[in-house]
Amino acid sequence: MYIFILLVLPDLVWMHQSSFSCPARFNIIENATCVLLVEQKVEFCGAHQYCESEGTSRGLRTFVPGENMKEIGSILPSECIVHTGITALLSDKRGTKIKWRLGDPGSGKQAIEPPNVDEYNLTGKDAHISSRYVLGYMNGHYVVGKQYGSQSTHVVCEISNRTLSVGVESFSLNWPVEVNPPYFEDDYISGCFKITEADTLMKCCLK
Repeated sequence: MYIFILLVLPDLVWMHQSSFSCPARFNIIENATCVLLVEQKVEFCGAHQYCESEGTSRGLRTFVPGENMKEIGSILPSECIVHTGITALLSDKRGTKIKWRLGDPGSGKQAIEPPNVDEYNLTGKDAHISSRYVLGYMNGHYVVGKQYGSQSTHVVCEISNRTLSVGVESFSLNWPVEVNPPYFEDDYISGCFKITEADTLMKCCLK
């Protein structure tokens, strides 16, 4: 009886994987992950905007991947460079150590710090971070670049398999670092935001 179960189980796993399919134009990689690869020359925010609009048009939650980039690298053409969802936009610019964070849904509080830093080929590049760095991916290696001015040759989008939470999350002013004063020092490095208009500040917060 036990021998029969051991023999059948691998077949059941194979049948489950072989029956899984991705939407049109999406490729399947390990762990039943669906990714879209398109030739598109855009900057960091443009890649995120493309994935959001592509997902919205299909009724899907798509994002610029970070955690699965090494697996996704297997489908990338040689010499192409793509933006990833790994950034140092929330690093404390008063320090000298880059702290990278994943932008994958559900990974907002996950920091990539030593010893994992070696996995991202950043040894020796933890110098001045006032420009706020982002990570690109090219030929199996992560490439450090600035938020503005770093252009990709392709855009890759991943479909999120995480359940969308509907709960309320408290706003943390001083996370991950203390914010003092709570205003941008300039308008050059600001992350990727949607611009909207509202009559009052409270209405703007509810957008």
